[in-house]
Formats: sequence, structure tokens, C-alpha cells
Amino acid sequence: MRFLIVLAFVLSMALGPGSAASNAQCTALCGDLTENGFISSADMAVYWDYYRYLSWGGFDSACAEVDNHQGNSVSDYCRLMAQAMWIGPDLDCTPDSGTFVPIPNDSHYLHYNCIIPPGDTSITVYVEVTVTGNNLAVAVGHRFEVDGQTPTFGSLVVQDPPSWNLFLLTDPKSTPVPQGHLFARMFDHDPTHGAPPGRYEVCTVELLVPASLEYRVLTLEPSEWPPGDNTPMVVRRYTHDGWALNPDPITVALTGDTNNDRILSAADIIGLVNFVFKSGRTPYPVPAAGDINCSAEVTSSDIIGLVNYIFKSGTAPCDVEAECTINLDQWTCP
Repeated sequence: MRFLIVLAFVLSMALGPGSAASNAQCTALCGDLTENGFISSADMAVYWDYYRYLSWGGFDSACAEVDNHQGNSVSDYCRLMAQAMWIGPDLDCTPDSGTFVPIPNDSHYLHYNCIIPPGDTSITVYVEVTVTGNNLAVAVGHRFEVDGQTPTFGSLVVQDPPSWNLFLLTDPKSTPVPQGHLFARMFDHDPTHGAPPGRYEVCTVELLVPASLEYRVLTLEPSEWPPGDNTPMVVRRYTHDGWALNPDPITVALTGDTNNDRILSAADIIGLVNFVFKSGRTPYPVPAAGDINCSAEVTSSDIIGLVNYIFKSGTAPCDVEAECTINLDQWTCP
């Protein structure tokens, strides 16, 4: 079965998983990782390699802490990138005494479908990021759990969002990523303004779980790894703020999409027919996904409504997630 995970990060730039925090003072030119006496794209390349492999390769990580905050993060990379192009603020390698403090913000949402039907052993997860404003970078660190157990990864397909350089970290050379963890970092092509607002696909990942006779719950949480400054943060114009994720446990992205493949087709009609008349599989991820008319139940009228919409340009399905209150297999509508 397929799960859609929508990661909605709404203010500005970046979530920031980072390396182990460094309290050491940089003794060379701040930001000069290559120690050639000036800041250039070569220093950016060193930081980029760190984001790929979580290793500084002999360079001084204290000199990469350029935003006056303890812990290397995507915020430092953005500042270093801007300085290398002579368009950003001055660099400051004097770390403060603490890590970022999450700032709860109701504008930021982490959406995920959380119900895994009995018998399913393979779940396809679509990871997307939604941003508003012009953003220089987004870094997402999270881990999956199924009923408290860590799933394993099957196939992994990286997307190529427009206006972004996408970088996905799951198996670095030097520091193995713990099982069930996934990190995505996206950097804008043009640091002078940032990537435009929009919804960007990051990757598609297959999760492998043991078979079960019961429904199971998939959860997604901000990752506590790697150690150091990995608190989610928002960055705009080379500044950053910490913030907390607010998870929405169930997402019905498209009412009527009973197989959760993100399109409405004859397959969804067949699914509804099997459910209503043959005790077949419930609409996915929750029964409410099949409530085309938001009547708080799935009946033959929903089948007729979906047929009319798909083949006769009839009335579009309602937005059951917005119009109804969903609680797993029960829901109420006005």
C-alpha cells in the first residue's frame, strides 16, 4: 500500500540536522576551511562534502561554525555560500553556549498517513516539502516507526525538484545512518533570492515491515541523530529560528482516492464497489477517504458520485479532511 507524507515547512529556509557541536574556537580565518587565506567556493565544497558524508575530512569544523551558534547546521552553509559570493553577512566563528530552542509554530505541519492495513509488508512513502516565501535551503531529518518498531528501507527514489539542489543522506561513507532515519537537504540554485514558494517532491521510499493481523500505526518524528545541533530550524536571509513540528496523524490528500495513488481513476471505483458490496478492503488510508459526498458513511451513493465525476464530469468529491473530523475508522461531518 502507499502512504503520502507531506512535510509542510512554511516560514522560510531550513530545517537543520547538524554535526556534533563544537565548542572549539576557530584559530584560522572564520569560514576558511581550506586555509588558503580567503573564502571561496572551495570552502563551500568542503561543507557540501560534510553534508554528504558527515565527515570534515581533516578540516577544522570549528571554522565551519560561521553563524555564531554552537553546532554545524544548514544555516552555516547558507552564510558561507553567501559570503563566498560576496553577497551575505559577515561570518562569526564564536559559538554561543547552547543549542537551538524549538519555537512551536502552527504554520508548520508534518503530515503523514499513519494506518497500515493488516497483512501489508511493504509501504511506499512519498516525501514532499511545502514552503512559503523565498527559501535558500531546507534540511529535513526524521525517523520512521511502526507501532514503536523500526522499519527497514527497501527501494529509494530521489526526485529532482525544480529550483533546488536536492541532496539525500541515508548511507554516508564515514558515519552510518541509523536504521529508519532519513535526511534530505535542499539548497536553492540562486542564493540572492531563494527558491520560490511551492510544494516540492523530495523522494519516494519503500518501508518494509512484518506482516500483522492488526492495523498498525506509522509515525514520523524529528530525528535525534546525528548528535549535536539537529533541532529543526527556519532560515531566511541567512538568519535562522528554531521551531517544532506539529504532526497531523492522518492525511486524506484526495477524497475518492481509495488506493492512495494520488489520482482518481476506475481503480478507485472498483475499490469502492468491493468495499460496499463485497466486504473488500477499506478505502485507504482510512475509510473516510471513500466518503465522496461527506455524509459520514461510505455507501453506493459514493460509488455513483465517483463514477459521475470520473466519466461524466460530474460534481467533484468533497474535501473530507477539511469538512469532517476523522478518527481512524470513524468520522463525523457537518
